[in-house]
Amino acid sequence: MNKIRFILLGVFLVAGCAGIGERKTQVERTDFSNYLNQQKNVMTYDQAIKEWGLPGRVTQSIGFFVATWSGELQIPSTLSEDTATRGVVVIQTRNLQLAFDKETQKMLYWRTGG
Repeated sequence: MNKIRFILLGVFLVAGCAGIGERKTQVERTDFSNYLNQQKNVMTYDQAIKEWGLPGRVTQSIGFFVATWSGELQIPSTLSEDTATRGVVVIQTRNLQLAFDKETQKMLYWRTGG
């Protein structure tokens, strides 16, 4: 009987840890979105390069250009909503595209994905 309780306890612990990992990932994605939203009309192209390195691709348009990064990106973030712990979060993204004004070099908008 104790062996069954021990096995069930182990199953619940593993399931609980998986749920915590999923919640942490969602919080990190939300932090990443919030971070990028705060950087609109603030972050310059040079600051983006300092943060993530040279983009893999830059596409020119009239009045603006779009820089695209792929792979892992690091951002400063609050790691927990419940504590004041701060650190760096690594976000795995297929593509991060930031559009910059040609004149001011400031970020106009962003998107992730395909």
